Amino acid sequence: MTEVVQKHSAGGLVIKDNKVLLIHWDAPRDTYDFPKGSINPDETVEQTCTREVYEETGYKTEIVKFIGKTHYEYDWIDGKHHAKTVDYFLLKLVDDKSPTPEREKHETFKNVWINVKDAGTILTREIDKEILTKALKMDKSQPDLVSTFDYNGIIDVEWYDIFKKEDIPDLPWQHVYVIGDYKGKVPVVIFPSGNENLPGGKTETGESIEQTLVREVEEETNMRVISWEPLGYQICTRRDNGEVNNQFRAYAKLERIGRFINDPGGNIVGHTLVDLEHLNEHIKYGVGGERLILNAKQHFK
Repeated sequence: MTEVVQKHSAGGLVIKDNKVLLIHWDAPRDTYDFPKGSINPDETVEQTCTREVYEETGYKTEIVKFIGKTHYEYDWIDGKHHAKTVDYFLLKLVDDKSPTPEREKHETFKNVWINVKDAGTILTREIDKEILTKALKMDKSQPDLVSTFDYNGIIDVEWYDIFKKEDIPDLPWQHVYVIGDYKGKVPVVIFPSGNENLPGGKTETGESIEQTLVREVEEETNMRVISWEPLGYQICTRRDNGEVNNQFRAYAKLERIGRFINDPGGNIVGHTLVDLEHLNEHIKYGVGGERLILNAKQHFK
């Protein structure tokens, strides 16, 4: 009877700029794997994970969260049958300086940064592909939607879903816009040209997201924010000059203060109330608008 060796390892997934860090074993093995290794008796799985990633790739990392476990079996050159369980963690780089791995002599592999879509194809094991899928859902450095639009030049948009205030990243916000909820209808502001948009605008120096949305909603609709929840944010990058604009989107429950008269310091001439399902017909946000509406639906009851 073939001896079965039980093995327990830990490894990590580092995702940066839409690429994942893999190790590529030379031929004849020619496999693509995540960095990982065996747990030492005096280590936790977390300690093993960051140590092995450093030794195999040269990158110093910190743990973000646990992804899950994989289990697979194989016959090894020692003539034994190995049953291996691997604990995987999502990691972030401490720094991205040129790495100096500390590999053992038999570790004839190299680091490769692979686009996450391509990695889903070339990873050797199907269970590793499943781990990558889980990691991408957890990793908010990866956009939930990518699109483009033309506004005096092409602008690339990366959209990120956010549903909890504690998950809002600390970014320099330039604009905040609101899907308001006034008696089940969404206020849409109107410009002199007849164009329509969500209430919102530029963040003033020193303002928080909440201060901006409260001020903009009152100025442009003469309504008061009772409560608000995040819907997500988008990072807009101009292709011609690389200029970046960070825009936040929120849902807000509203109540009317009084009749709208004018927009102090702005050029809004009025507003109309529309059904959520028809909102994109007015604001014309394209696929980004559909995503925004989808995220807001949970709040309209």
